[in-house]
Amino acid sequence: MKNSKKIIWGVVVLVIVLVLAVAFKGSDKDAEIITLSNDGTFTHQQCESRGLVDKVIMMESKYCHVCELTKPTFLSACEAKGVTPLIIDISKTEDFAQMESFGINIKYTPTFVFGCDYYVGEKSKLDYENYLDKFMAEQ
Repeated sequence: MKNSKKIIWGVVVLVIVLVLAVAFKGSDKDAEIITLSNDGTFTHQQCESRGLVDKVIMMESKYCHVCELTKPTFLSACEAKGVTPLIIDISKTEDFAQMESFGINIKYTPTFVFGCDYYVGEKSKLDYENYLDKFMAEQ
């Protein structure tokens, strides 16, 4: 009787472990959070699975002085190109969750995403316009 109880409990534990393993596997987007720490490009698969192909995003923080300085320049470039960017303030819980929903994390603010390309730090208006031109050409 004791052996059969041990076997039953062993099977129950095994089933629970398997169920949890499957539940936490998730999608490709959930499986790998990519941390952006310098300029780069997502693979097309990474970009597509994260829903970034058609997005222009500025990730900022209320504690970031450089963000305050460059945001008007970035928004001016976007306006000149007719693009409405998504602004994510990672110091806000709901915005941080939105960033994570894209399967990305950042080390520094500001960080910008133009479709499959990303850039870290303040850039010039001409740089932003060039990134936007490339982004729009790929749409």
